[in-house]
This record gives sequence, C-alpha cells and structure tokens, in this order.
Amino acid sequence: LRATQHGPRDQSLDVRGTIVEIGHDYFVLDGTIRIANTSDPGRQCQQTKRWRFAITQNRKYYRLREFEWCDFLTDYVDIYF
Repeated sequence: LRATQHGPRDQSLDVRGTIVEIGHDYFVLDGTIRIANTSDPGRQCQQTKRWRFAITQNRKYYRLREFEWCDFLTDYVDIYF
C-alpha cells in the first residue's frame, strides 16, 4: 500500500507498507506513516510499525485505530474505499 496526500503550506501525509492481515472489517499494515506540517507548521512525525485500520459505525473508509501516536495530538488517518 502506498498513499500520499498533500495540502496547503507543505502539509502532507504519507502511508507506505505491506498489508499483512485482512479481516472482515479491518486490515493490518506493516509500514511507515509520516505526517508533516499539520496541524502546526514544522510538526514532523514518522513511525514504522504494525498499524491497525478498521471500519467502524458503517463508515465508507478504514480508520487508523491509533489516534494520538504523534505528539499526543489526535490525528485521523482514513483510507476510503
């Protein structure tokens, strides 16, 4: 899986890795998530590990189930299908 999103003021989100498990309403990604310049300019977060994404409340996307992994701020990482 490789996904990138860019916003104004050099904001970006980058998700890269290999899906290692798939279930009915979730998947597990072994890879790296990088956030840059959001929500504050100069904010840089990157971590490589196993990440769990899941569908909740009948949404049309998978949401990262760890919300405060970067600087204890809540970041939503969604992958739409």
